[in-house]
Amino acid sequence: MTTPPTPGDISAVGLEGWFPLDLTRTPEQVHAAILAEYPAGDEVTAATAEGLVGMVRSLQAQTGEGEATGIVNLAAWVLLDDPATLSPVAVATLRGLVEESGDPMQVVAGMTAGAELYDEPPLVALGTASGPATLTRIRTVEVVRGGREVHEQSLVLWPRPQHGYVVTLSAYVQDLVLSDRVGAAMRQLATGITGL
Repeated sequence: MTTPPTPGDISAVGLEGWFPLDLTRTPEQVHAAILAEYPAGDEVTAATAEGLVGMVRSLQAQTGEGEATGIVNLAAWVLLDDPATLSPVAVATLRGLVEESGDPMQVVAGMTAGAELYDEPPLVALGTASGPATLTRIRTVEVVRGGREVHEQSLVLWPRPQHGYVVTLSAYVQDLVLSDRVGAAMRQLATGITGL
């Protein structure tokens, strides 16, 4: 990546239903921000907060290895079932990935290489505050406890071939009952992201 954005460049508006996980802050600061909004009055909330902080640590560690992996994690948001409680439905992660192609179809093909696809991912043009993007969903067949399940990744792509990277916003769901809700929330989130 020649000129990738950094976590400090990213901002988003219209975060209805989303809680931001600020990757520019330490895990301890993120934990404090979560508990300031959702006090850990019960074990479930406390455990959920700890789990989200663990995710922040993992994303920050991956970014620290960015030169070796070609991945820079820029931002993350938690979609809440109820904005009044710490009730995660999905986590959306914004990443910069090394990618020479500006063709969304080629990018998706590279991301799904080796996976068993349930159907062909649709590509939908999306206007955003960071310029034109492509919205898609990738449904893969996964073997889970000896059975076969269809999982879905909601994905928004901002190709930047002139700089050798693509920015992706992705959220993964194992329950397709949630797919329409997560997909609509991802579209709303993507349109308000700036700094790319």
